[in-house]
Amino acid sequence: MKTKPYISFFFLLFSFNYAQAFYANTDTVKFTFVNSQKQTISGQLILPNKAKSEFPVLIFLTGSAESSFKTNYKGFLKENFENQFLEEGVALCYFDKPGLGLSDGKWFKQNFYDRASDVKSCIEYLTSTTYIDPKNVGVVGHSQGGWVAQIAAAQYPGNIKYFVSLAGPTYSVKRQLISDFQSDLTCKGIGSVEANKSAVKKTNFVFWLSRFFPFNDNLKQLKKIRNFEPEDMIRKIKVPGLFLFGENDRLVYKDWCIESLNKIFKERIPNNIQYSVIEDANHSFEIAPFCGDVKRSELKYSLQFQQELKAYILNQSRKI
Repeated sequence: MKTKPYISFFFLLFSFNYAQAFYANTDTVKFTFVNSQKQTISGQLILPNKAKSEFPVLIFLTGSAESSFKTNYKGFLKENFENQFLEEGVALCYFDKPGLGLSDGKWFKQNFYDRASDVKSCIEYLTSTTYIDPKNVGVVGHSQGGWVAQIAAAQYPGNIKYFVSLAGPTYSVKRQLISDFQSDLTCKGIGSVEANKSAVKKTNFVFWLSRFFPFNDNLKQLKKIRNFEPEDMIRKIKVPGLFLFGENDRLVYKDWCIESLNKIFKERIPNNIQYSVIEDANHSFEIAPFCGDVKRSELKYSLQFQQELKAYILNQSRKI
């Protein structure tokens, strides 16, 4: 179901055994859990400063490569999540991928299904505590994390109440890489047809490298995820979900995503699925042109993005 007709990295690569927790302060709980690959994963739970025993919770999933909630997502999370939801009584949960922060393992050895399994293990930890309402868990993923949120929602509907995919593609890994390369060429003034042809050639070469000569971490993960296509997972989703796309996203094309959703559901997107396009927004939902350089310090997050995200999450978390 379309919510509003008028707004409607190199790549996005870019079972629960025990858990323990300790307090960093009165509102923050640092914790660990053991995932299905027997790795200890480190996370952080931020609780609203309210007199309540069980809170609804949002689990946020970062994007590709070495993305961490402690580093490159820090500002994004503070402005778009912590400043928006804690005052509304919604707890927030983040955890690092294997090999990042205090988490064991190597992130590039995981595929998307491994990451989704980590979400389930995290939920099992959270719902074993006295802090979280086990029937009120939402999952939000950005970029590559959007793919993971889609899989988690499809595979673990008994654990997840709703999901949000932020700039998460609804098409394949290969097609996403094509869109990334194509954007770079288009912004250099190359025509759309020629840009697409060149982008396909570049993508095929990178896929060949990932298969036979994965000499860096991004290529090593690409080898793991190269064949992923999300259609079957999206088709299986029964819980409520929202897809948000940036109008000026150079990594994930809004038109390709909407076209894919309509193809998956044969032009009849079910009522539990909504999508919207955030006007003038880039991949991080900042106001920015599709092409052209803008100083990082001058970029501001879209108010439309914040309002639509907040309205949807609060509506879902307050539903009985």
